Amino acid sequence: MGRDGEMGVLNESPLEQVYIIADMHIKAPARDVWAMVGAFADPALGKGFVSHVTLEGEGVGAVRTLHMTDNITGGVVLERQTGRDDRGMYYAYELVDPGDMPFTDYYGSAQVAPVDCSSCRVIWLNRYRTSSSRVDEMKTQSRLLLELIERNLKEALESTASEGTS
Repeated sequence: MGRDGEMGVLNESPLEQVYIIADMHIKAPARDVWAMVGAFADPALGKGFVSHVTLEGEGVGAVRTLHMTDNITGGVVLERQTGRDDRGMYYAYELVDPGDMPFTDYYGSAQVAPVDCSSCRVIWLNRYRTSSSRVDEMKTQSRLLLELIERNLKEALESTASEGTS
């Protein structure tokens, strides 16, 4: 899909490793948060940057296809789940095809960790290599997308909670 374009961008300058960690504090039980995060393809989490998502398979080996909105890159990104521990509320994934995203060697993970019976933390890790000329831009975009995921998660959980009390 975007490999030729990606390689052109990545050949502009030496590649640099980027690490992004987001530690989100969520006021909801860990099991409720894991129900959304652990689904691996919950469309609510991508609102604002993914127009729709499809999932082929389940568990390790499952592939999600993210149709990115034009404000990101447009196009399609494919991610494969490479590790999963439902009891530990954790999964890892890698890019099968980054589409038009200007990075390579992408690895991500998400883990939900209970704090108490009514709150938890969600820890997202993103690691990739990108052109050294685009590191700051890509770090900013990654952080903004993780902030959007956090907002979407909180809104979806609030919506679910209010539906349960209606």
